[in-house]
Amino acid sequence: MAHGGRGGPAVAAVAHPFGFTSPAHFSRVFRDAYGMSPTEWRTTAGRQRAERT
Repeated sequence: MAHGGRGGPAVAAVAHPFGFTSPAHFSRVFRDAYGMSPTEWRTTAGRQRAERT
């Protein structure tokens, strides 16, 4: 799986198995569903994991 610049999989690598052929379209749908971009979510999730350890 391709990796993004922050140590996780690239948006395209996550989106493709779910039928998204465009990372931009996936990002728009993700933002509509969760109120933040996939990158923002990754940053928030990473910070929360660090706080738990």
